Amino acid sequence: MFQNDYILRQIENLSKAVANVFFHKASDSGTLEILDEHGRISESGILYHRLKTLLQNKKINEAENLLFKEVEQNSTAENMVVAARFYKDLQQLDDKSLLDCDFSRQEIIDGIQAIRKIFKQE
Repeated sequence: MFQNDYILRQIENLSKAVANVFFHKASDSGTLEILDEHGRISESGILYHRLKTLLQNKKINEAENLLFKEVEQNSTAENMVVAARFYKDLQQLDDKSLLDCDFSRQEIIDGIQAIRKIFKQE
């Protein structure tokens, strides 16, 4: 229980960093824009869809690798929102689901901290 609370606080801190740094807000994590200004699916929307598909197929490690590859190549505000949403989605999985995918709660914490370092939020 304590570890879950810690992870939720880390996700909340990452979400606040998105809001404060990129959106100049003091509240939520901003929105994940699925469509760009021309009505096409945005790059961050495509990335999030790919991550969700991998999660649904129980490929968490592959999804996290994709996330880091994209974020390291393009550390935009939108990708930071995607990262926050990704780790929030992971946090909602139960321990058995994580274990079945060879993933742990500690890896969620480590991933959040690594993302924060990439975006210089730690």
